[in-house]
Amino acid sequence: MGKLVVTCECLELLALAVWIGGLIVLIAAVIPAVFNSMGMEVGGRMLTRSFHGYDRLVLISGALLILSMLARFWTSVPERSVGKDEVSVVLVMIVLVAGLVLYLNPETARLQDLAFSAKDPGVKRIAYDSFFTYHWMARALYLTNMALGILLLCLKVRKWAR
Repeated sequence: MGKLVVTCECLELLALAVWIGGLIVLIAAVIPAVFNSMGMEVGGRMLTRSFHGYDRLVLISGALLILSMLARFWTSVPERSVGKDEVSVVLVMIVLVAGLVLYLNPETARLQDLAFSAKDPGVKRIAYDSFFTYHWMARALYLTNMALGILLLCLKVRKWAR
């Protein structure tokens, strides 16, 4: 049982590394490189695809977190048990990702396409305004989710340090 618990904890750390690190790489390296190398439309479309790829990785990471935490829960090793705080944070993270993947990101991509394809300046302006409203909401949710991932990592480290 001890090896299973350690394996689960390692898998959880790997999932969090992808979740947190992936977003940090996108924000700190990919976004500046894209917008410094290409125009807004091409760069915007490329970043939309990049975030869709990141979303797939986060869904896999979320499944890995849940399965690993369930395995740790079933092993019943008291000092390695899953805390309610960990479960709560993971559930909120999963709900945020589901909202992003199932609604907000597809709608943002649709509005982006509409803004890029609009010919009339008035229509283009309205489309951009709508796009940026959704884009700012998505950005806030991504950053919130990253902060929750860091919080979850801190909760795990604090438990191990005891």
